[in-house]
Amino acid sequence: MAARAARAARLEQAEEILERGEADFVGAARQSLADPDWFRKVRLGYGHLVRRCEFTNYCEGLDQQHKQVTCKLWDRVDVDAPGVRLARDGKRRLAPPSWTPPKADAP
Repeated sequence: MAARAARAARLEQAEEILERGEADFVGAARQSLADPDWFRKVRLGYGHLVRRCEFTNYCEGLDQQHKQVTCKLWDRVDVDAPGVRLARDGKRRLAPPSWTPPKADAP
């Protein structure tokens, strides 16, 4: 079994790698951190709303410093909102803002 870390920020990228036989599965850890709802958004037809990983190594830098890993695309958004859990530094949220599909499309 072959795995590949491919910086896959789009499902099409991962599918192409699999179709070419370059891997048995493709990891998308950074993209999944950037937008944990990306598969759901694409499946429901909201691919244009996916937060795309910018591959800046922000998350990797936090990991290498043994800090709680977050994404720069969302970790400082609405940090004062009710119920938002913050990282130990008190400056970053630990989870992205929640996403709910429009009511007409909600499962």
